Amino acid sequence: MSPRSHVLISPNKKGEIYGKYERGMSMKDLAAEAGCSKSRVQGIIEHQKRTGTVKPTFNTGNKPILNAQAEERMVRHVRASPKQIADQIADYMKVSASTVRRIFKKRGYFRARCRCKPILSAKNVKDRLAWATANENQDWTRVIFTDESAFEHGDDQAHESCWRLP
Repeated sequence: MSPRSHVLISPNKKGEIYGKYERGMSMKDLAAEAGCSKSRVQGIIEHQKRTGTVKPTFNTGNKPILNAQAEERMVRHVRASPKQIADQIADYMKVSASTVRRIFKKRGYFRARCRCKPILSAKNVKDRLAWATANENQDWTRVIFTDESAFEHGDDQAHESCWRLP
């Protein structure tokens, strides 16, 4: 490549080049006058014809795979069942798992260990409701609570993770 092909040309100078081209000056003469290659002048002229301006257009990268509505649909899907992994969500949304992780990170979600909650049977629910109804008028300022038991019955949920906000 010749050193002339890397000369920076201001938008004003590009406008002058295009104006002279419109008045009939050849690309070879324009290139010699501007101190750049003929293909550079041709690119300036084609850009002006295509975009209507000589100012540079900037490409900000690839277009997003999911629009805002699709992202919101994905977030609603995860709120309904937060224990799904990125691969499962990706299959549902027809995108890659890295796209799922990137979108959730952008929206503030992260993977964390699920909170352990005791599993209540129907009998436990009935007993608790009866106790709450019986103690509805209790003076709770005179009661000392000692809740030191942590219990869980059923599956091992200690190693499950889920999507959540901070």
